[in-house]
Amino acid sequence: MFMGCYYCGSGEAISSTPTNIKDITYIEISNGIYDELFGSDNPDIEINDTSKKWDFDTRFFAKFQNNLMAGNVDYAASTVSSVRIKRRKNDEHQWFTLWDIPIETNDDFEFELIDRYAQGSQDYYYAMVPVIEHIEGNINKNSITSKFNNYFILDKDISYPIIFNTNLNIELNKNIGIVNTLGRKYPFVISNGLSQYKTGTLKFSLAQMVGCEINVDDGYNYRTQFEEWIMNGKPKILKDWTGQIYMMDITSSIPIDYSYYNLPSYQIQFTEIGNPLNESDMYYNNFIDNISTMSSSYPL
Repeated sequence: MFMGCYYCGSGEAISSTPTNIKDITYIEISNGIYDELFGSDNPDIEINDTSKKWDFDTRFFAKFQNNLMAGNVDYAASTVSSVRIKRRKNDEHQWFTLWDIPIETNDDFEFELIDRYAQGSQDYYYAMVPVIEHIEGNINKNSITSKFNNYFILDKDISYPIIFNTNLNIELNKNIGIVNTLGRKYPFVISNGLSQYKTGTLKFSLAQMVGCEINVDDGYNYRTQFEEWIMNGKPKILKDWTGQIYMMDITSSIPIDYSYYNLPSYQIQFTEIGNPLNESDMYYNNFIDNISTMSSSYPL
């Protein structure tokens, strides 16, 4: 059977040039019992049980196994080992791997993910890449602009918006020594090593928002959960709407002021411990579960 041409008994059957029908989007078969329906662009294919499989020439293959699906979802699930989600800034070329989603069944292609680590006021490309036997396939990408308000403190699973009475102070640190000598009026200043990091203090009032209202009734439970989480000894990320972002550890006790009982104020002191834009730092501090083992070889 030749799809897209008049054939056998039609008015154009003896025409020297078959009439081509383009863009076939619908196929109907009737008055019979059918086990399969297979179509390929390869006219030389030998039809048997082993030849009917998905390749670059296959256009449809319906097996009628309690459905009318004729696409290659089943084929994809049997060959794709994972779907890799990556991100990069529009003006950069290096991709950042966020997730590797294992694929075992068709249902695994349905997922919803939230990128908590995107900087504010940034233009990004997000890419979804099939991985087959550790080899990345064709890229499918889209662009977005990341916009949000306020500060956020977060880790891999939880994100707390910091909205009220915020004040952030940052100090840039470097390992510097001052050496005074007997024969000089002025000291020597010695700067050794690569150490250069930021420390900071963030002051804020904490409350849970439900819509546009402060949740006063459950405020105590919300603050208790936050206090246990912020002091659990694990690294956190602090970011704001302007693009500032810090990978940090809490480095002191946290004073809490209950002058306003339903809107207490906190003061956290933190030290920068890594670069949240660096894939290795994010991996080794448990913000992401996978790290790229290959360079990006597909088009940008």
